Amino acid sequence: MRGLVERHPQLDGFWARLNLAAGRQRAESLAWSAGFDVDHGRDHRTPGSVDERAGQQAPLCLTLDEADAGSRLRLASAGRQWITLHDGFDTSAHVRPGQAVKCWPLEHWAELVSKLKALHPSLRIVQIGGTSSRPIAGVDDCLIGRIRLGEALWLLQGAALHIDGESGLVHAAHALGTPSVVLFGPTDVGFFGYRDNVNLNAGVCTPCWWSTPDWLGRCPRGLAQPVCMAAISPGSVSDAVLAVLDRGRQLPAKALHPTSSAVWSRVPSAGTALLGAIQANGELVDDSDGHARSPTTGCYLHATKRWEYAFALDALAISPANGSGPRLRIADLGCGRGALGPWLAHKATPSPATTATSPTMAIPTPAGVSSTGHRARASRHGPPPSTRCRPRTATPTRASTPC
Repeated sequence: MRGLVERHPQLDGFWARLNLAAGRQRAESLAWSAGFDVDHGRDHRTPGSVDERAGQQAPLCLTLDEADAGSRLRLASAGRQWITLHDGFDTSAHVRPGQAVKCWPLEHWAELVSKLKALHPSLRIVQIGGTSSRPIAGVDDCLIGRIRLGEALWLLQGAALHIDGESGLVHAAHALGTPSVVLFGPTDVGFFGYRDNVNLNAGVCTPCWWSTPDWLGRCPRGLAQPVCMAAISPGSVSDAVLAVLDRGRQLPAKALHPTSSAVWSRVPSAGTALLGAIQANGELVDDSDGHARSPTTGCYLHATKRWEYAFALDALAISPANGSGPRLRIADLGCGRGALGPWLAHKATPSPATTATSPTMAIPTPAGVSSTGHRARASRHGPPPSTRCRPRTATPTRASTPC
């Protein structure tokens, strides 16, 4: 592992192929590298166990700034369904637009747009992108370089579908609940593809991601036009797009989260109960800015932490009713006023207590001890309200129990 990390990104392609050979997709590879048992006894792991859940492809979530929602609101006011297109790649690469191996031929893009307009005249086609993108002929709105990333994400969130090569915007679309038709060439669909998307791969070449140092800018086979992308026909992409639109397929529960400036792709089943328990324990009161505070306990809950906490605790199968779940050590790198630590301490079973001060704390739960960043002792009934989230006054020191 150390050698792979030290040679990042040069050995990333080898890393992907190594994991695929062992039957591990991207999510499982991360869990395996973190020490979870995702290989042995894959079919015999306890459902819901940490090992089993760690290897799952977890839902993603993004926070969007409502100040960037203007472009989406303008499109929505027109009353037409829209889809987004993106022709681009990593802008940190020193490669000209269209030169990257993972780019679909520009004439293919233009033919696709023409086909979609003929078959679905009411559809609005919006192109988004940055400095690595090329304008596509025939789109209704070419917003390359005209909007910020935050605005593009709002357009993705409202789109019926996103069409793209394998790029970062595909991950963003997935996080926002928007299905994608993704064109794969040099990167491996088995490693990077989402099951909810339509992943197209012509299958005429072997993925060459990081097989050579300049793989992105020059086809490792020396071809002027990479055959892996050119072989994906506009007709096959058009058929995939129309099939998704006709089915009205969406990822589950695409909705705005009630918290100000937050979008949640899939709210965890226990999310509401978890947040309620955390807020009640910290005696938090909602403010108009989306945050929650308590003048009594000193606890503070940032607007984005509402769904981050719910997501994390639900993913770890920690019950809001009794704090049950796997034995964990949790490191809190905050300033000691967060509401999660006191709630976990409140749910921990009695044990000889240890203490730690922010910025680091250790919380084995439910059967271990808890230290909440302010020297609060874990007990069956939790610390008194006045000390549950006391603001830190002492100079931070290292935790006595390493995490």
